[in-house]
Amino acid sequence: MEFKYLGISILIIFIFYLKKVRKPTLYGFIMALFCIYIPISEKYSFNIGMGLNLFNGFYVALLLTWKRIEKEHEEYDSLKKIGLAWVCVLVLAFLISIIFYGAWNLEILKSFKRLLDPILIYIFARHLYRDSDRRAAMDGMTVGVIIFVCHLYLQGLDIGDKERVGGFLGQANAAAAFVAAYTPLLLSLLSASKKVLNSLFFICCIIICVLAEFETVSRGGIIGLAVGVLIITFLTERKYLKFGAGAIFVIILMSPMLLPEKLVSRFEGYSMSGNTQDLEAEYSEETRFKIWKASISMIASNPFGVGLDGFQRQISTYGNIHYDAHDIFLRVWGETGIQGILIFLVLVVQLIKRGIQGAYIKENTVSRLSGMTLVGCMFALLTTNCTSTTMLNTVVVGYIPILAAIICLKIQPGGQDFAFQNKH
Repeated sequence: MEFKYLGISILIIFIFYLKKVRKPTLYGFIMALFCIYIPISEKYSFNIGMGLNLFNGFYVALLLTWKRIEKEHEEYDSLKKIGLAWVCVLVLAFLISIIFYGAWNLEILKSFKRLLDPILIYIFARHLYRDSDRRAAMDGMTVGVIIFVCHLYLQGLDIGDKERVGGFLGQANAAAAFVAAYTPLLLSLLSASKKVLNSLFFICCIIICVLAEFETVSRGGIIGLAVGVLIITFLTERKYLKFGAGAIFVIILMSPMLLPEKLVSRFEGYSMSGNTQDLEAEYSEETRFKIWKASISMIASNPFGVGLDGFQRQISTYGNIHYDAHDIFLRVWGETGIQGILIFLVLVVQLIKRGIQGAYIKENTVSRLSGMTLVGCMFALLTTNCTSTTMLNTVVVGYIPILAAIICLKIQPGGQDFAFQNKH
């Protein structure tokens, strides 16, 4: 049976589960389905043209079911202000591309929309003010991750050692970043599981995540996955998870040959014999140093940035290369300038801060698990993006704004108290 039929079956079961168990509002129901769709949105865009696709269709559906929150239920939200500043940075970068480089075309408009998507998702997710809606959204993310990693792992088994696999994203590094980022979600759920069958289910899913990560043969992805897992084991109170994760890491460090040969060979800087990308590992490492050197020169020459999508357009001027930055910080700095990298760093810090505070909320399970996941996710993504720019991919970061939004915090302006607001 083809995987898509299995996916449809899972979707039908999930819809039945939502109606019978979670019982969210219509708004929460649509958001939960949106969470499932995000990981497969690049593969199945259902694009008609002129921005008419299923992704934007979910925006329309959420708008139609939008219910304004009464003012007394609203919370001060520092992320909204930082998000607005980030939008201003994107607009400036967009104008620089058009005015100074004459780069007006449909692709740059798509890039602008893609970078704006996380902000829009956050705004919609902030209106999941009922606990049942928030739980439904987390369930949707869980199902989305499971579908993604199962497809990725099966694709890897089908292709074997011939080449790296990218699953629904079609790009190995992006797929690796997604798996590294959201394996912490499954680990967080495992830490909260009190039933044996549920625990076994999540353990199996986490094992598939690890195996799927191996199939991408991404060095950054493997390291990012390890960092994310370590963060969750640090935040959880379950001692058996701490011991289990620690034991596995010690075993791997002492016997790295237990890892798949194609992964070990890539860490050692060469590809397996017979691989269709024989020189890819060595070439990738050498090229990245050249790109980073050229990137620094470009940044020094353009303090306000070279504009949206301008990195690859301008990098050849500073070095005989035509590749992406392979570093999220250099890419953001190069395209959006000093103002962009500063806002980006503030946004990253605020997301981690939101996650840490959420992880220690005892009154609400969704907030606690979302906080733990958000911290693990952010550190995993930052690790992988030291050698890639996958954080610019909507699919890879799509769950981050939802996790940040469903953490129930009431933040007083100018204060340091973050108290749980039990008004749903």
